[in-house]
Amino acid sequence: MPITTPRPKQDYHCTQEELYQVCLLGWDSYLENVLDFTNTNTLYTVPFGQASRAAVITAKAMPDFQARDEASETLLILMKASADQCLILWNLLETHIKKSFPKNLQKPKLESAGTDYYQQAGNNNWASLSALMESANTFITHNTPALIAGGMPPAFPASFSSERTNFETLHTQFKDAEQDSEEQRDTKINANNTIFQTLSSMFEDGQKIYRNNPAKRERFTFSKVLSLISGGSTPPPAAGILTIISNQNVIGGMPLEIIISGNLSASGGGILATWESGITNSADLTAGGTIVFQHVYTATGIKTITVTEVTSRVFADVSALQLPNIKATVITIDGDFSTTTTFNFYGNDLPLTSVYALITQINDYGTSGGQLNISGGTMPVPDPAFPALIALRSRGWMVTTN
Repeated sequence: MPITTPRPKQDYHCTQEELYQVCLLGWDSYLENVLDFTNTNTLYTVPFGQASRAAVITAKAMPDFQARDEASETLLILMKASADQCLILWNLLETHIKKSFPKNLQKPKLESAGTDYYQQAGNNNWASLSALMESANTFITHNTPALIAGGMPPAFPASFSSERTNFETLHTQFKDAEQDSEEQRDTKINANNTIFQTLSSMFEDGQKIYRNNPAKRERFTFSKVLSLISGGSTPPPAAGILTIISNQNVIGGMPLEIIISGNLSASGGGILATWESGITNSADLTAGGTIVFQHVYTATGIKTITVTEVTSRVFADVSALQLPNIKATVITIDGDFSTTTTFNFYGNDLPLTSVYALITQINDYGTSGGQLNISGGTMPVPDPAFPALIALRSRGWMVTTN
């Protein structure tokens, strides 16, 4: 039995705005026909319908992603500006140290002032920047007379300490805003799931009440109401697809592998891998089983590889997706991998934009406690302050980078 509760996932298969519109229209239909419902079950009353409709309005008013992200995004911009100023001040301190102490003492003095933290601090590693500024501030305090004798302005220590405090304040506020955003996300999804479940229960009874009245019954059928508010018939869900662009201008002769493992809910859904025109592999994803698609290219070139759902929503039963060392320059995920807890993209050549897109998408699934490997190859190092990366790590994900 799990000792912790996982992050919530949406129960509804439509957009949030569509959910709200379906719910509002559904409860309006209920209130217009409340006597028929009350005659079936006395718990169905006007106040019940009004309260259920009000719950929809409340859920709709909760902050959406852009509203939730505004505070952390604003603070990140301000924090980066403060970080730049901190680095400028530390460089000035470095100059003061070199002018205040003989050459044979400069190395230990600079180390005491935090120079070992400087490189990572310059790459937006906020913990390193915090340590850099703390070491430097302590050094200034203990060496003020010597530094002033070497030309440091008397006002410099106060300016340094003030900017350090400004950065630490913004850093604390940023971390808190990130956590607030994640909590608000969960609160909104839980509220959305509740209004969806309440509506679905009422709709189920409505379909029974109006089983002999097709036109009325459609007013209590989710797909029919969704079709009405979306301006036409609702198409079936599109098949999930992975798209991989692989640079095979140099052929190594070793097989490329796509490895997909099923969770315990997998029930034999089909998956198709297409390596090039007319060359495919297919297999069924079983509970706890693993599919290994392999192919050896014999001609050079830029290859487009796709992995497609044959059975609708089979990707929702994937526990691990591994695409290591396939010389990928682009990996695009279009499908529901919300139960996947292992993503292994080791040894590829993705640009930074693709790395950020993958991190963002995996974070949006809301899963906790997974592993993401985006190291090896020519993979760039993502900004440690990238909001989606911070959010993943805050939910227990181990993210491995170069």
